[in-house]
Amino acid sequence: MTMANLDSILNVIIPAGIFIAIIIFIYSKAQKPIDNFFRKIRNWLSEKQSEVSTNIEDYTLGYRRSDY
Repeated sequence: MTMANLDSILNVIIPAGIFIAIIIFIYSKAQKPIDNFFRKIRNWLSEKQSEVSTNIEDYTLGYRRSDY
């Protein structure tokens, strides 16, 4: 492996590692607010989904005569 290949690999791995470490650090310090935020979004989405009608008659068309 040449130095150019190693250099190009490290140019990707080092910043990605630093980014992942920062994300883990922030999440470990602010875990409760982050979890509460995602819980509120999940509850909001489930409320929106429960508002959708599940009655099959709302989505079906009955048979109509040809001269209708």
